[in-house]
Parts: sequence; C-alpha cells; structure tokens
Amino acid sequence: MVIEILSNLVSMLLYIVPILYFLPFKLRHFQKAILFLLIFFNILLIKYLSGNIGAILLLFTVCTYISLIHSERLLSICTVVGSYLFCVVLDNLLSVLMQALGISIDWIKQNQLIYLTVFLILQNILCPPISYALKRFLKKVKLNFPPKLMIMILTNLFSCLMIFLFNIVIGEYIGYTTKILAFNCILFSCYFIFSTYLIVNMIQAYMDKAQMELREDSYQKLQLYTTQIEQMYSSLRSFKHDYFNVMLSMSGYIDAEDM
Repeated sequence: MVIEILSNLVSMLLYIVPILYFLPFKLRHFQKAILFLLIFFNILLIKYLSGNIGAILLLFTVCTYISLIHSERLLSICTVVGSYLFCVVLDNLLSVLMQALGISIDWIKQNQLIYLTVFLILQNILCPPISYALKRFLKKVKLNFPPKLMIMILTNLFSCLMIFLFNIVIGEYIGYTTKILAFNCILFSCYFIFSTYLIVNMIQAYMDKAQMELREDSYQKLQLYTTQIEQMYSSLRSFKHDYFNVMLSMSGYIDAEDM
C-alpha cells in the first residue's frame, strides 16, 4: 500500500517536473498546489479507471489550467504538450536502455517504484540544460510570434501527440514486448526530433522574415530622412540666395549714399 502511494506520487512528479522546468514563467506556490492536485487526480484515473487513454483528459485539464493563469495561452499549451511528449520519449528510451542492460519488462513492472525513481532522477539531470537552452532561444526571438505561427506549431505538436497516444494505447492493448518498445522508441524519437527540427525551422523562417521586414522598414525611413534633408538643404540654399541678393542690393544703396 505504501509503495503504491509512493508510486502514484512519483508518477505525478514525472509529469509536473518538465512542465515546471519548461514553462517560460514561474508559478506561485498556490498555482503549483492546484497543478499538483490536477495531475495527481488524473494519475489516479489513468491508473485505476481509464488507462493510458486518460492522458487526453490529463493534457486537457492541465492545458486549460495553465492557459487560464497566463496571458501567453498558445505558448503555455505548446509547453505542456511538449513536456508530455518529452516524458513519453524519455520513458521509451529508458525502457529500451534497461532491457539492453538485461533488465526484463516483468522486473520493471514488479519494481515500478525503482523504475519511476530512476526516471525522475534522469529527468532532473536532463531538464535543467534543456530548459536553459529553450529559455535562451525564446528570449532571443522575444516571443513576438504571430498567432498563425503559434497555431501551426501547436497543430504540429498535437499531430505528434496523437501518434504517440495511438501507439501507447495499442501497445497497452496488445501488451508491451521488447520489439514493441524498441519500435515505439525509434518511432517516438524520430518523430519527436523531426517535429522539433520543423518547429525550429518555422521559428527561424519567421525570424528571418521579421528581420528582412525590419531592414526594409529602416531603409524606407532612411530614404524618407534623406529626402527631407535634401528638401531642407534646398530651402536653405534658396534662402541664402535671396538673402545674398537683398544684402547685395542694400550694399549698392549704401555705397551710393541713397538711404
């Protein structure tokens, strides 16, 4: 009973740790407490009632809550979905690695708390550098994404998510074997890497376009400034010419003593 409770608590931490690391903003203690309860409740549903298909409800409730507490709703949803995909890929990689070391699936099931603890330690090793790189990247692009770009990124993440969930549910139905785990690991890793590469390219293309528009705008402003300077210079020349003519006429009258 104690081991089962600990397993549920560790499972909850496995979902929440990447979210807390990857979110572009910090949650207050009260907000973290609500998030803990949401994830813990969904973990219980997945384990005792709905199975892995309950991950859809988990993601829906967490995405809804995160989007309600921050103005960057699309970015928050992308972060939650990306965190879940990261967990799925890491889970499969760890399972395949442990089997490669001679640890069977049955042993993993019987010693789930040990497996989950190793998983949690691995998460806390990998998440900080990934989070640092991600936040530096977001800071570089300054989060000025248009809604269309964010929707495209979110659509790509959800497509990836549907493939992951489909394979997870089918694997649960037919039973996880070494071959299935290896296949899922390769599939998830390749698709996750491809999706990440695609998203980065989309963001890079947007940044290049934004920089080009900025340079074009700067050039147009420079052209306008140059035109205004030329007009001012032309007006100044005209004034100098008129002034010189007036002074020349006055000088003539003065020389002729015609006051």
